[in-house]
Amino acid sequence: MATSSEHIRILFMEQLTGTLSESDSEELAHLLATNAAAREIWASLEEAAAVLDATTFAQELDPAAELARLHAIQETAVPVARVSLLHRYRWLIRVAAAVLLLLAATGLYHLLKPVRVMVPLAAEHPYTPAKPQAVQLLIAGQTALALTGDSAIQQLQSGGVQLQNSKNGLAYTGNGNDAMNTLLVPAAADYRLTLSDGTEVWLNAATRLRFPFTFSGGQREVYVEGEAYFKVAKNSDQPFVVHTPHTTVQVLGTAFNINTYSTHETTSLVEGAVIVTGADHKKVPLRPGTEAVSNGDAPLTIQGFDEGEVLSWMKGISYFHHTTLQDMQPLLQRWFDIKVVFDQPEVANTSVTGMVEKNKLPEFLQDLQTSTHLHYYFSGNQLHFSRP
Repeated sequence: MATSSEHIRILFMEQLTGTLSESDSEELAHLLATNAAAREIWASLEEAAAVLDATTFAQELDPAAELARLHAIQETAVPVARVSLLHRYRWLIRVAAAVLLLLAATGLYHLLKPVRVMVPLAAEHPYTPAKPQAVQLLIAGQTALALTGDSAIQQLQSGGVQLQNSKNGLAYTGNGNDAMNTLLVPAAADYRLTLSDGTEVWLNAATRLRFPFTFSGGQREVYVEGEAYFKVAKNSDQPFVVHTPHTTVQVLGTAFNINTYSTHETTSLVEGAVIVTGADHKKVPLRPGTEAVSNGDAPLTIQGFDEGEVLSWMKGISYFHHTTLQDMQPLLQRWFDIKVVFDQPEVANTSVTGMVEKNKLPEFLQDLQTSTHLHYYFSGNQLHFSRP
């Protein structure tokens, strides 16, 4: 479907008049999430509508006729000549004025402004990001160090190991033992670690990594729960092994992503080669562009994946396609350190398409409200979703 300015205006008028179909509502959510030009046009329409005195242009435009005219333009697919900015805003004013008049007459005017569920004022609070919890390092399971926050270490000697903590994450040098340390990345955070062999590990929110300061023996072994991207240093004499709750991934030198947030653990290979062993102990080789999905005791499933989407979390972005709010609940809770509550059970089944960015929860919620007409409000650290 076309994404011209005329099409955006059609979606705008259909939403305000209550004639927007479910498929167009999903398309609108996707456009607002991924298309900057569409967001600019939409914002212009909302701004013009918000400042209008509807009665000024009460008789200048027939809304039904204008909507039909716009549909006719779209169907003919004839390129529309670019008009001046002033002319465009005059058009916006006339359309929005007529729509406002129509809404006022039908009692739907309040669709033009954000609507919250009516709850006791004492229970409702604006969104306030939680104070970030510190990334913690437990050395040999005993000594706890804060790697972020006001008390974060910059340099520290631990036995024969020199720890160096900076904006690029944690790195260390020297000779240590092979006791397991634990790196804990809390909700709403992420972190980067460089291991003793030069392997780089990016850790997503709510992730735990166990690793030694020194790799001894015939293998380099680490354990991960959550999500992590590995760029493994090559060493054919000492294979690198990643253990998850349900799988084992063996590599020599490669780049791959592991996601164990749900029971469907996923290993996505970006480059190189890995061998994934599932709960049935069957070894499955992967080639770049494919991923192995583990579901408990069932055999591994091999499928292709979109690298841009799988690795988007490293840029603070998560994409979703026809995803229910129920399925998005864990992500929202991890990324924003909140608890998501559905005031009515059916709200959890609302399907959405678009993207969410870290540190931009209010923008996501406004887009969600626009595309689905869901209401939302905060009560302490709880984010509530509700139908009007």
